[in-house]
Amino acid sequence: MFMSRLCGAMSAPGAKEGKTQMNHPTKALRAAAAIVAVAALCSLSTADSIRFLADTYLESDGSQAIDTGIRPTTNMTVEVEFSPLAAPGTTWLFGSISDASSMAYGVYLQGSTVHFAGGAHGGTINYWDTSVKTTASRFKSVYNFATRRVYLYSGDTELFSGWGVQIAAPAVATNELTLALFCHHGYQTTYSDRFTGRIYSCRIREGGTLLRDMVPYGSGIVTGLLDRVTGKVFGDVRNGNPFIIGTDGGFVRSDLNRNSGQFVDTGWRMTPATKIEIDFAMSALGSTHQVVFGTTKGSGLPCGFAVNGQKKWTWFFQDGDSYSWIDTGIVADTARHTFTLDGPNSTATLAAPDGTVQYSAAIVTTRSNTATIPLPLFGNASTNGTGVATFGSPSSVRIHRCRIWDGATLVRDFLPRVSGNREGLYDSVNSKMYYPALSYTSATGNYRLTAGGDVTCDAATGVDKGDSDAYAETANNASFVSNYTLTRDSKLEIDFAMMAFSGTQYLFSDGKYALYFQQNTSYGERNLACNWVGSNGSSSWPLLQWKNFDSYRYRVSFDFRNGSAADKGTQIARFGSTTSTYNWSLPTPLPSSASLKFCRDSSGGSIPRARIYSVKLYTWDDATGDFALRHHCVPCAQGGVGGFWDVETETFVKSSTAANFTVCGAGADGSGMVFTQQPQDCSLNRDETATLSAFAPGAVSYRWFKDGELVEGETGRTLQVAYGRAGTSATYRCEATYALFGTAISSEAVVQSVPGAFVIAVR
Repeated sequence: MFMSRLCGAMSAPGAKEGKTQMNHPTKALRAAAAIVAVAALCSLSTADSIRFLADTYLESDGSQAIDTGIRPTTNMTVEVEFSPLAAPGTTWLFGSISDASSMAYGVYLQGSTVHFAGGAHGGTINYWDTSVKTTASRFKSVYNFATRRVYLYSGDTELFSGWGVQIAAPAVATNELTLALFCHHGYQTTYSDRFTGRIYSCRIREGGTLLRDMVPYGSGIVTGLLDRVTGKVFGDVRNGNPFIIGTDGGFVRSDLNRNSGQFVDTGWRMTPATKIEIDFAMSALGSTHQVVFGTTKGSGLPCGFAVNGQKKWTWFFQDGDSYSWIDTGIVADTARHTFTLDGPNSTATLAAPDGTVQYSAAIVTTRSNTATIPLPLFGNASTNGTGVATFGSPSSVRIHRCRIWDGATLVRDFLPRVSGNREGLYDSVNSKMYYPALSYTSATGNYRLTAGGDVTCDAATGVDKGDSDAYAETANNASFVSNYTLTRDSKLEIDFAMMAFSGTQYLFSDGKYALYFQQNTSYGERNLACNWVGSNGSSSWPLLQWKNFDSYRYRVSFDFRNGSAADKGTQIARFGSTTSTYNWSLPTPLPSSASLKFCRDSSGGSIPRARIYSVKLYTWDDATGDFALRHHCVPCAQGGVGGFWDVETETFVKSSTAANFTVCGAGADGSGMVFTQQPQDCSLNRDETATLSAFAPGAVSYRWFKDGELVEGETGRTLQVAYGRAGTSATYRCEATYALFGTAISSEAVVQSVPGAFVIAVR
């Protein structure tokens, strides 16, 4: 007989804790952070949050070192995928060349060229110049100790191979010093000539045995390389400094329709010796002239790169105050490209991501001036003879990276970054974040950029500040109507961040109460206010007001029961710290109100440009003498539709309009990466099957693992399991993937295969 069971899809009556159980790796690892900082080594359980993707990198600023703990032998192979960012002098990706080492080996950079080294202690050390330049490239080095050969690849293309590497004297089988990354290991405790760049992966094999399979890892301030063989994280052994975690696919995006304040000022004034290289993709094309970067009239040295009204790539780099666009003749598209404007070599080049040149032309005009105004990204700047910079020709463009050189000196290296819950470009040269700071008028304010792909999250203000939390972003009139009305026994909490500042934008309204943002153009103020309309129809406008509001993340609480008590009423928290408390006197009962509408006013208009992280609705419980949580709405995507998941009622709430919310991030409501439903243990008899269920609000896909091995083809939140061998058990776990910030791992479920009954015959 065939039977089927459901495991983990329902909770028993009264088992509230089981339904909303959330694993919280951030808190678990936060305590271990200090240990990692000193010892640079900690163990991970299977419940820890692991963030690694195919293109994720661990980036060193040139001060860190990682000790793999492996002493190389003459039967070992080391593979490292890497990308240099800077190579002043001689820096080592990995190796050991000191007199304390019986083997001399390693990969290093000298200037901008990759080199290999190998030899025996006390013997001749051989050095090979591969003649491969490292500018904006990703490589894989293979060092095979057994065959005494070295290789360098770009993708699948072999760029270099070396023969007859004398790695060690025949009598010496094992090196005294362990293999170090981001440097070379010298003597017993020295890590020297440290490498500034990125490591994507490192694999170390002894013959056919995999000893290390290391990938980038980050959780809060704990950053390093996770060894998937031992389950340990290897961090900085020098000062415990956090690495940067990022992904090549990350970008920040401007929006043409909202770009009256998304221009980013690079702070760099162009010179004839300037070279600028930008890795970008257009988000939208049309009849509008869209500038990716540029300075025009009044700059003294006009330059620019754009898509013109005929959808062709155009550029210029000329002297004085006059300029003319040079049409490349190439039709623009939304694919990813690299454009290079090279002043020293007088060339303009457009290339595909793989380096294939699509267009190249000479800069034939003479250039001798230095620009008088800084170069902006996402548009152009001019002075029009007034001496005051104005900005225009905004674009819908994604920027993956932008680098600026002054001659041979790198002066800006911009990478997408989320820091303090704000999107911007991080300049790794000057260790500085750049946010949109320029606008047409003071009335429009500065719109925020949008991050996409897998952007770098600042280690110092990352998970602990909520950067990895899921959010639902309002756009194109997305809003939702709850089934909840406010009473005198209500409490409402909303966790949000304003994305733009203009006009009047409502975060919630029920016809009587409202929380809204208002731009005061007369005084240049940006205010968040609360409004209450009394039973007689008159309004207090506003009841409460907070001036000089900004684009950081806030949590605002409205306590209608205790509104007149000290430290009750309305509280405003920024990054978890209460910044303001307001008390109010309210009538009993409250004036009757309609269902709460979020991200809109009572009439359906005034949609905000904001991100909602969570909404909590409470009612007073006389039995417990405290508020009871009735609704807890967190961002969620189901079937490609962005909305909210009510954790308490287990229902999905989508936009009440035709537009959808955009859901990004990971986890929910400040809890990091979470599962609100975990797969449950169960037992199966012969021929039975069961369905394991898991749910992580905000996740875009799932993966399932059986006994640590990936179950191919299973990407949903449920998994059907079958009876195995009698008397055996298997463990299952689920991994949720989020749109922006990595993965989360569920708790494990054990599925038992119960032995069948048997009969012993006695004669």
